[in-house]
Amino acid sequence: MFWKLCKHELKCSYRSFLVLYAIVMVAALLMNPRNEGMITNIAAIVYIIMSVVMFIMCVVVIIKNYSNSMFSRNSYLTHTLPVTSTQLLLTKILSAVFWIIVSVFVLFLSMLIIGLRVSGFDFSAITETLQQFFSTVIAVDSLLYLFYMIVDTAESVALVYLVMNITHTTYVPRYRTAVAILLYILISWILSFVFDRILLAPFHLASDDFAGTIMGMFMGMQVEYQFMAGVGIMIVKSLLLLSLFFFGSKYILDHKLEIE
Repeated sequence: MFWKLCKHELKCSYRSFLVLYAIVMVAALLMNPRNEGMITNIAAIVYIIMSVVMFIMCVVVIIKNYSNSMFSRNSYLTHTLPVTSTQLLLTKILSAVFWIIVSVFVLFLSMLIIGLRVSGFDFSAITETLQQFFSTVIAVDSLLYLFYMIVDTAESVALVYLVMNITHTTYVPRYRTAVAILLYILISWILSFVFDRILLAPFHLASDDFAGTIMGMFMGMQVEYQFMAGVGIMIVKSLLLLSLFFFGSKYILDHKLEIE
């Protein structure tokens, strides 16, 4: 039943993404940075806008699907399914993380197409670049950080679901959207301050050159073991917070939830 639920969740949301993915890919195909022209300029504008919209849509679809299936009048059907709240939450989180990963992959693929256009479809140069990239990505330090990014994404999604669940209890009878936004910002700020400024400072992960270190890592630069130890701490932190948010949502769904 769990996998049927996952399949249903993906089927309910895929239409919202396929159109955006198609527009992004077509815009990438029409772009030709080597030649300036009206079509190239329009395609570039459409590509940039649609790339931004694609990730905004991820957030919107994730929130809308969860709200409709868990809190609206139609949610009575969801809560009568022969599945546990644990399975429901896992399905929602896995589906959200899946679409975010697919969106990142589509963006990467579109950038690869633009690179082919720039190189005049020189597949040998692109192949060499990809080989260098993947040989770096499969390194231990890069894989460790990629795993952190996936866990951190799941943590963020779980926090969104938690604040949505909190606002659908008797404790928040009105202004639920505003309260949810404020709660998310407040919790995120507190966690950022506690972990980035206190726990991660010894590993130099809260410094201004953090993004530069990450880019250097994926370009094959040697990364200090101290930095990678910090990434390990971040993974543990994200796993703990993911568990906390998950079981907090589970408790609310089982004992405190109010359906509209």
